[in-house]
Amino acid sequence: MAKKKFTDDDFDFEQGMGGFNAAASADKLPVDIKGGKEPLADYMSLPVEMIDPFSKKDGSDFSRPTGQFYERLVDSVKEAGILEAVTVRGKPDGRYELLAGESRWTAAKDAGLQKIPAHIVQADDTKARKIYAWTNLLRRDLSMRDRINGWWHYHQAAKAAGQLNALREDAEDESLNEMAGPGERVSFRQIMRYVRMHDLIPAWQDLLEPNPDTGKPAVILRVGERIAGLPGPHQEELLPYARNIGEAEAKKLLELSKGTLRDEYGAPYGWTQENVQRIIKRESLSGDDTPILVERAVIPPRLNRMRLHIMAVAHKSLRTEDYDRAPEIIQAALELYYSQHPAGRQF
Repeated sequence: MAKKKFTDDDFDFEQGMGGFNAAASADKLPVDIKGGKEPLADYMSLPVEMIDPFSKKDGSDFSRPTGQFYERLVDSVKEAGILEAVTVRGKPDGRYELLAGESRWTAAKDAGLQKIPAHIVQADDTKARKIYAWTNLLRRDLSMRDRINGWWHYHQAAKAAGQLNALREDAEDESLNEMAGPGERVSFRQIMRYVRMHDLIPAWQDLLEPNPDTGKPAVILRVGERIAGLPGPHQEELLPYARNIGEAEAKKLLELSKGTLRDEYGAPYGWTQENVQRIIKRESLSGDDTPILVERAVIPPRLNRMRLHIMAVAHKSLRTEDYDRAPEIIQAALELYYSQHPAGRQF
């Protein structure tokens, strides 16, 4: 009798463990093949028509591949299929809701695939929102505008729920990073930088996008973060000089806008074209030849070695809502300390 030739149709993943007992099959493998690995029972091949888009986007949708890039994606799917499973959760009506992999799912439909590999997870709405946000926000191909908008929505949702402290925990949650797959890990500090840049006007956000030829943006993120603190009209005024503004210049321009740069009589310098030009050219606002900018402060080696300890104290003692004011709070705390302990005062 001829041996039966097995095909993919012999294993119906839609039936779950009832149709294909992965664990039992693995037990029959030789030890040197099986090793210490365990089969995963929460992966199935699902019909694309049984999957619905995520319903809890809350306005934080993300751009999808278009044009020739998307056409190449569809061609690749036609040739090799979907190599990375999408992530879904079950719905009460027996259908599935997509949490990660919307571009792959759409490309599979356009390529004519009937089924797609899917990782099925148990997730309430809170966890589902986190998976959706992180798997999108850690995509390498995501535009800077999408990153800024996405992290801002994520921050606002945490703030509205009174869970800002949980945002730091999410940044350190390995399961969320693993769920995102191969992408870009971000720290809590980077997340807050994206959140602050939500106040950048669109033209400035565009300057943060990497140049297709060089891979480098016209403006670095630290400059964008400073400029985001300026009123919209001031940002507009600075656009022609954007490529000449470094981090130190941006810091001084922000101080000029807030009125904290003062002349010898204590009067604040005004936001004038002349003063803006002086700062961009690294000239003194008083009109003398004394430069007013220092690109990077010289930190004594001993203090530099204390950085991690200082950050640990700040992490433990600062409230999350006060992170933006950290330098001001630390400065005030030092002033108070040295007012009570005059010896060694440096202010």
